Amino acid sequence: MKYNHLEQAYPDMLTGIGALIQKGKLSSRFESVELTQDDINHLEKAKELCELKIIELWDDRDSQKFKALCASYFDIASQVLISTESEYYIYEQFKLIAFGYLAEHWHFVRHYLKSTAEQIENLGVENDWNKRLLTLCFKALVGLVVKENWKDIDQSVQLINQLRDEQNDFESNFLDQVNKESRPYGAAELVALYHFAKSIDVLGSYLIDGRPVEPETQLHYHLNLSREFAQKSRNISLELMFQFFEALAVKMVRNTICYTTN
Repeated sequence: MKYNHLEQAYPDMLTGIGALIQKGKLSSRFESVELTQDDINHLEKAKELCELKIIELWDDRDSQKFKALCASYFDIASQVLISTESEYYIYEQFKLIAFGYLAEHWHFVRHYLKSTAEQIENLGVENDWNKRLLTLCFKALVGLVVKENWKDIDQSVQLINQLRDEQNDFESNFLDQVNKESRPYGAAELVALYHFAKSIDVLGSYLIDGRPVEPETQLHYHLNLSREFAQKSRNISLELMFQFFEALAVKMVRNTICYTTN
């Protein structure tokens, strides 16, 4: 059973976690089954510990153990709801999507995103550059993952075009001021998100049009810079999100017809 790997990794803290995850799944289907606050707290703790173990095994991503832990994370995270008002909402959604894909559960990821489509669509795009870029990147990625019909693809194209316009505006108004920025950590985070937006553009262009011919090279370039500037901004959550996203993006690229026929 896939949850055994998580339980065996933390036997003193997560004994019986598999049964609790199953209970959580049942609670979403049957009103007679309900998670207590203690259950929810335990699932939150399990999610955090699971992420630590995934990071520990990061260089062994093809192993069944790694994939089972990613699947466990997805099963927990899709039950433990986080408010869209939380500053960590988008970070958590990126992780859920990435780990779901890395577990080979892309169909479950798509189902989850379709079930939460309304709250994602209602996410406000704020004037703050950092939050604005992050939200636009997230919405564009959701469209690329779901892409159930031409409407989804068209929405992603529109968001990617909007990102390009935002990038042009950013380049002309902000990049030349980075060295003069009075808040160096904030400036570094902004540059990190700029390169992240570039990577979303590359991924979207390849998934929709089959270009550029070697997308992984460009993804690696921009996401290396994203991680470098996230480190400078001392935003560990952002740095990890870029790490997880790169693995997701490469997997999405390699799953396309364009890639397999090259």
